[in-house]
Amino acid sequence: MTPLRLLPLVLACALALPAAAQLKKSPSPEGAWSFATNDFRGGCRLSGDITLTETKANAFSCSFEAKWTCDTGPLRSVRTQQSCSATQAGAKILVTAKLDKIVSADPADAMSWLKAAYAPDNFDVTINAHGDEMNGLFKSYDIAPVKFRRKAELIS
Repeated sequence: MTPLRLLPLVLACALALPAAAQLKKSPSPEGAWSFATNDFRGGCRLSGDITLTETKANAFSCSFEAKWTCDTGPLRSVRTQQSCSATQAGAKILVTAKLDKIVSADPADAMSWLKAAYAPDNFDVTINAHGDEMNGLFKSYDIAPVKFRRKAELIS
């Protein structure tokens, strides 16, 4: 075959490679993660652990424990248990939470008003191509950048 006859075949293959790379499916967020926000409200942070379980394609049930801490102000910390659902569209993951329980607060006398005032902790994140990190926003009474890191699974 002459080089000119190979040219259309080579061009077709070269053009098909980028299109095939774009069709790669984003990793699933299913599994155990730890998360932490950047500081917000002058020295407050939210951190915790979350587990996502796939219930159907691109839909997940989840639960997490979160600890909200502040360096200043009258409320120093709050620990919560929350249930949630998550949806995945490509690499984007939206986590919508429901407050199940306020486990503790510092000061302890804040428990009564926190039960009525605490807003669930929601997240809007993007999973990376390796499937080991998700970055985006924590959204509740405030908004702050958040990073999720996949927990290492032990192999027995």
